[in-house]
Amino acid sequence: MGAWFNRKKLHLSGGDLKLPATLARELGSRQLTVVSHSRDHLLVAPGDGAGEVTLAGDLASFSVVDLLSFLNMTGQSGLLRCSLEGGEKGLHFEQGEVVAAESDIQEEGLAETLFRLGIIDRKLLREIVNAPPSRTPLGKQLVDKHLVAPKDLWRATRCRAEEIIYNLFTYQCGGFCFSRLTDPDPKLLRLNLNTRGLILEGLRRVDERSMILKQIGSLDVVVSLSTEGGEAETPGENGLLDLIRPHPLPVRELLRSAGVAEFDGLKQLHQLFSKKLIIFREPVEEEVVGDFGDLLRIFNGALRVLYIEVSKVNPDFGTEVRQFLAELPEPYCSVFQDAIWCADGSFGGGRIRENLSGLDASDQLRLLADAMNELLYMECLTARRDLGVERSTPLVERVQGISRRVKLILEKNDEAKSA
Repeated sequence: MGAWFNRKKLHLSGGDLKLPATLARELGSRQLTVVSHSRDHLLVAPGDGAGEVTLAGDLASFSVVDLLSFLNMTGQSGLLRCSLEGGEKGLHFEQGEVVAAESDIQEEGLAETLFRLGIIDRKLLREIVNAPPSRTPLGKQLVDKHLVAPKDLWRATRCRAEEIIYNLFTYQCGGFCFSRLTDPDPKLLRLNLNTRGLILEGLRRVDERSMILKQIGSLDVVVSLSTEGGEAETPGENGLLDLIRPHPLPVRELLRSAGVAEFDGLKQLHQLFSKKLIIFREPVEEEVVGDFGDLLRIFNGALRVLYIEVSKVNPDFGTEVRQFLAELPEPYCSVFQDAIWCADGSFGGGRIRENLSGLDASDQLRLLADAMNELLYMECLTARRDLGVERSTPLVERVQGISRRVKLILEKNDEAKSA
């Protein structure tokens, strides 16, 4: 299978190609062969004969609409892989028609789709998400245990495939790679999807989503009840109101809590806003005090310095950081979930503190420090890559200098815990 990576800065040194750490981990020790190259690009692929790479590029210059239209009109059969911020999608084509779609983006998982459709409840969703990995497909597990009926699994699978494709239209950047496959996977669950219809619906959704977001502002604004207005008309609208009745919630968190797809949820919020049932306000980040606040300020100081300096020479640094955060394993990814990431590279502490609220004080600090150190290590490696050794060394030494202050806070709390 070929691979195209959305990285504009890959550095050559002494004949060696230096890759970002996340890229190197993804490739591992696989043997690669050069598929095509020029002065401005390099495309490599594992030499396992899994598929012939016939098309690769960046969505910034080759839009999703153009890409899907081309594959449809030319009757292509194969696999389209898209490497995006937050994860990877795969679309299977047979004679120009999409027959299956897959994604490793959390919100597009099968379990989340089953929940949004009301086929499983929140308790079962949590059990599935927290269960250890299994070689048996999730759908088969649920059907074998009589937790989901086969017809409901089929409905959810089709709905999920459509959402994966529709959400693809919201991306303006990301790498893609199409591999022609002569022997389709016999285990692939094929769906009867019309590519032209998907394109038209995807475009309609993009336009409508853009219009709604202009009114709402962003997915980070906070939703609260209004003191005036009419009445909700649908179960979905009432469900959203029930969730914000106890306390306001950011749009992103509200939609996740409701188990509703982003586009459908935004439409419902737009309706509620039009009826003056809800209001939107920008999030206000409250100051975090105590040892937690001190620890966060120490790390944020280091993150600001690195981010500001590296961004001067690498305008894509922010994208790399977001990609790294999206790929962090548990428990570190839970620390940053829905946290406000500021324009200077630092983090708001309110959401992070809420994410760790189930732990005692000492464990909160320890996990915060471990997660922040993972991010700082990545940013230090990037600084060396983009700034060079001479310019990056003072920055890295300054970052390393915070370790003593962090250690003192952690040791104090460990002593208090054991006392």
